[in-house]
Amino acid sequence: MLYSSHQNLLSKTMSLSQNSSSKESSFRWAAFLAIAVPSGAAGYAIWKYTNMFGRELSADQGVWGAFGDFIGGSLNPVIGLITISLLVLTLRSQQAEMREQRQQSAKQAFEQTFFTWLNSYRSAIYQFRFRPPNAGVTEKEGVDAMHWVLSYARSLPPSGFAELHRNVDIDTREKQRKQERELTTAWWLDRFNQLEPQLGSIIRTLYTLIRWIDKNDSLSTREKWDYIAIVRAQLSSPELRILFFNGYTEAGEPFTQYIDRYAILDNLPLNSHSEVKWGISAKTHPFGESAFQSELARETLGLAQHLRPY
Repeated sequence: MLYSSHQNLLSKTMSLSQNSSSKESSFRWAAFLAIAVPSGAAGYAIWKYTNMFGRELSADQGVWGAFGDFIGGSLNPVIGLITISLLVLTLRSQQAEMREQRQQSAKQAFEQTFFTWLNSYRSAIYQFRFRPPNAGVTEKEGVDAMHWVLSYARSLPPSGFAELHRNVDIDTREKQRKQERELTTAWWLDRFNQLEPQLGSIIRTLYTLIRWIDKNDSLSTREKWDYIAIVRAQLSSPELRILFFNGYTEAGEPFTQYIDRYAILDNLPLNSHSEVKWGISAKTHPFGESAFQSELARETLGLAQHLRPY
């Protein structure tokens, strides 16, 4: 989180520095034209006048008056045009600065909301409580409590789904896969319904946060990836397992598209929970391959391969 925030700050600093340098260059160029063009026009007018009427200085005041009228008539349109051009440039510069200020204000407001929201989610995790039914086991809290919630798994066969059903036909295998999916769903709903007030709020908060980032039109695809990667980097293994199992349920279906799009389950431990191992082996889970692979998710989003992984 600190690294990403530092990168964002560095990016903003570089952007402001580049904008400042560009504005300074534009100002210098405008100042040069404001001086060079009238000076060149004046020089040309004087050269033209002396070429037509000679270079001898006259003592006649009328001649000087005519010379002044000639120079003024030649330079006034040029100076007027330069003045209008500088005025237009000034107005455009002010509009660009106002637009940039609005964008910066919007980005600051977004980041303030984002980190406040993320902190609220983490607080909900820390406040989560669960008392295991085991005799002598005290009440658990936070991530440790989530670990205990998930510790009561079904009794599953030691071999994988593919080995167990290697010799059956496709239709039979699909029926068995459907049965396994239903058993996993029933197991998770039994766990979830006992703690719905807490778990439901936690999952909905995370889902709404990620959806809010994804739907934000002021962010580029890469910025959305970076912000959601900050969220993903803070998810513990029990939290990832809960998201995995929640995808089996009807209520968890809307979250699945974002889990696939941003590889939310990339850091999910695949061999540390029997239900997860079984879901992966039996391919009963509802997620696409991109949910577990950042590179594939980035490729699907059209992001460069050199983006740092999370």
